Amino acid sequence: MGSFNGTGTFVRTYDWTTDEGNGVNIEASRMDTEDDGFATGLSNCITKDGQTTITANIPMNSKKFTGLTNGSARTDSIALGQVQDNAYEYLGENGGPANAYTWTPSPAITAYAAGQSWIIKIGAGDGNTTASTADISGVGSRAIEKSDGAGATTALESGDMVAGSFYKLIDNGTALVLQNPEKPYITATNISDATETAVGVVEIATQTEANTATDTERVITPATAGLLQRPTFSAYLSSNQAISATTETRVNFDTESWDNNSWYDNATNYRFTPLRAGYYLIIASIGYTGISDVSRVEVRIRKNGTVICFPCITGRSGNTQDLHHQVPMLVSMNGSTDYIDVAGYSINGGNMIGGADDTFFQAIYLGGL
Repeated sequence: MGSFNGTGTFVRTYDWTTDEGNGVNIEASRMDTEDDGFATGLSNCITKDGQTTITANIPMNSKKFTGLTNGSARTDSIALGQVQDNAYEYLGENGGPANAYTWTPSPAITAYAAGQSWIIKIGAGDGNTTASTADISGVGSRAIEKSDGAGATTALESGDMVAGSFYKLIDNGTALVLQNPEKPYITATNISDATETAVGVVEIATQTEANTATDTERVITPATAGLLQRPTFSAYLSSNQAISATTETRVNFDTESWDNNSWYDNATNYRFTPLRAGYYLIIASIGYTGISDVSRVEVRIRKNGTVICFPCITGRSGNTQDLHHQVPMLVSMNGSTDYIDVAGYSINGGNMIGGADDTFFQAIYLGGL
């Protein structure tokens, strides 16, 4: 029986010219056999009206389908224009409310799968205010998370997605990971090099949290923006403080002129405990009053309670006088437990003078270790 030979060539059963030369008559049975072969061959062809059911893969021999209409079902072929237009990755604007978003693409997905990705748009008034979820095609609620900078993910925080903006989600098998959050997670490693000072647009762990490797973060406000600035403070002694003869006495610098990190204690220990490791320029000044006769006074800078600098000056003989002494020093700090305070010392006693211009304590961060 005639049919295609497997390589696309149709092979007939009989040759009527050959039959005539051999004296073979045309018979009904031979005609039926030949026609059945044609029928079998035609049945293996693809019909243009779609009647044929394909039964095997079709090798295209490096050819292409042209003039395709856009696919509309998951099992349809897709036209190149749909790929260029990102027709099925872009889900459009969310349907559900803020923090519990929904999208209904067409055609609908039937399940989540690791590696799926979508472009989304957040609708007016729908910026997230807390940890958030998405439900695509009603398949089920799935957490939207962001990278924690260490190979894992963490829940979204308020303001990670804002109204009117576009974002990309990638399914990691358990959550939809937001690729471009407004507030990327910044780790403890990053913070030591941070130089941004913008208020309200950057989120970062507090230095204490960074040093203890916790993940909690906060939005920078005017009060906390100092974390991202060069750490510095200045404090002074507000009123005279008595000092006994030959007695090292801590100076109670009780009034702050500024302290952009709240790392100086002006109420209890009167010490500077910076939570950012590096080199700091320390400046201490003490004014002494009521110093009698020949007297030596000192400004003692102490690190962790131990004097590391104590230059002195000596007053004149036979006079009750005021003396002023100022000391600068470069000190390395470990960013956690190291602290600096200042003590006065006078041979004959007297008072340390209160006032921002007389007795003050300052520090500024210069750079990392």
